[in-house]
Amino acid sequence: MKTELLTSLVKTQDEIITLQASQITTLKHVIIALFLFGLVFFLALSIFILSRKPEIED
Repeated sequence: MKTELLTSLVKTQDEIITLQASQITTLKHVIIALFLFGLVFFLALSIFILSRKPEIED
């Protein structure tokens, strides 16, 4: 009885650890995606600003 309880407890802990690891991986992917999106947005904004021709006033 005790060994069965311990075995199920260890299995539950392994499942929790696996779940936490997958959540961390998902979080990493979300952070990377947001970073890349920000980088692309920043580059597009910079190109847009630099491509506008400044109006020369004499």
